[in-house]
Amino acid sequence: GEIVLISPHTLSKKRRLLLVFNMSINIYGFLLVLFAASFLKSETSEQKKYEIPYEEDECNFPYQNALQAVNIDGKIFVKSQNFNATFPPLCDSAERVVSYNDTNYIFTLAAVIPQVPNVTVKFNTSLVLSMTGNHCEYNAMTYKYETAAPPKLRKLMYLNQQKSCMIFVDDRNSTAEQARCQLLQPAAYADGNVPDDCQQVYNTQCPGPKTTGVFSIL
Repeated sequence: GEIVLISPHTLSKKRRLLLVFNMSINIYGFLLVLFAASFLKSETSEQKKYEIPYEEDECNFPYQNALQAVNIDGKIFVKSQNFNATFPPLCDSAERVVSYNDTNYIFTLAAVIPQVPNVTVKFNTSLVLSMTGNHCEYNAMTYKYETAAPPKLRKLMYLNQQKSCMIFVDDRNSTAEQARCQLLQPAAYADGNVPDDCQQVYNTQCPGPKTTGVFSIL
């Protein structure tokens, strides 16, 4: 066969091209790995930043039985909340007046409005229990909080074993949304201190300035 001679200059040029090609592949691969690592880190940061809300964490389900909460007799008073209401009440209370079944009730809500402190504003609202997320027991309720507003879903964040304190939170999808909470106590406990366990959950899970209600029997 015919022998083809390749000059050293040509061979050197081919080697340089091959070297450049290999370097390009290595750089491209490195950039891909760097991009993937950056993406995973970003995704992990987002997951950490926007975690499952306390009220939907299965570890807390034993403290979120709404049926136990609505079966408490007598008035239940708002002791503190971390959001401003349309008309900030001096005293806010709820009382079950009718029980149709395990999920349907009528509650009377009452409040003393600052502009008219000698007048107690009351109205009745239907209250319907429901389950959200992975809950297997009723943990949420839909009712009217204000007469002019439509019914809204609220979830039981915490109810202590003694049923002397509870925390409700407005519906939200993740911790990216601020928790709008109310801490309540039945009338028998409302003039005393908030239990430590309940206060700790409230302070930890419901950040922001707190408005403390003024207790009085309505």
